Amino acid sequence: MRSTDTAHRKRRRIRRLATGVILALALMPLFAAFEAHVVNVRAHIENALHVDPAEVDFGIVFPQEQLSEEFSVRLSDSFMGQ
Repeated sequence: MRSTDTAHRKRRRIRRLATGVILALALMPLFAAFEAHVVNVRAHIENALHVDPAEVDFGIVFPQEQLSEEFSVRLSDSFMGQ
């Protein structure tokens, strides 16, 4: 009588585990969609920086080679006007 009782408990335990796994797998896409909605942050900064010159061309640069060029970076007038 104990062996059938133990087998019944095992089956019930396996059934609960399987139900939990199926439920977790079913709810995972819903959680991911909710998380994406909550974390979706947008920022729009237009012309925040003014860099002069716009490009610094060093050509081919080899490892451990050190090159320097002067350039200026400042906040743009349109950004400061906001």
